[in-house]
Amino acid sequence: MVEDSVFPEDTGTGAPYGDFDDAANWASHAYNEDYGNYVIEGINLQPDYANNFLETTAGKARISDESATATRAEVERPFGVTYDVIIGGRSDGTQTNTDDLTLDADSVNDVWLAIDLEHGDRPYIVVSSVSGDEPTDPHIKIGEVDTTNEVVDQEFNRTGGISRDELVAYNIVML
Repeated sequence: MVEDSVFPEDTGTGAPYGDFDDAANWASHAYNEDYGNYVIEGINLQPDYANNFLETTAGKARISDESATATRAEVERPFGVTYDVIIGGRSDGTQTNTDDLTLDADSVNDVWLAIDLEHGDRPYIVVSSVSGDEPTDPHIKIGEVDTTNEVVDQEFNRTGGISRDELVAYNIVML
């Protein structure tokens, strides 16, 4: 059974005690199905076709996940959490042990941004030439690199939320 919860509450809002100011509570607070899983800015793909290697620029994204737990409160967050991700640029000299930036030759390579929740502050970029071979960590697809035709497609998860073209208003009263 899901526990009742209102967050944030403390003596400043009139509640007799405060909620845990932990990451799981804030990530749950930030979750919105229309406001997660997209690149906010940057993380541009810059392939080096001669060396079959991918470089990226720095950027910011939001990645949603299904659940998290608040360790101190021991409460599950089964309705989704959202993480803000800032990632530095990646190159041959700046990649981390978690990154996999090798491009497969003569292939369409999917490019994923993921977060390693087993370690603090560890976003990473993974390239996969097998369609559907996604990271197991929370992730979003941010592009494709076609090494056969030397084409980059960055039109994956680059806009968040709803656009004004999708909005519909009902029962508007003009005064």
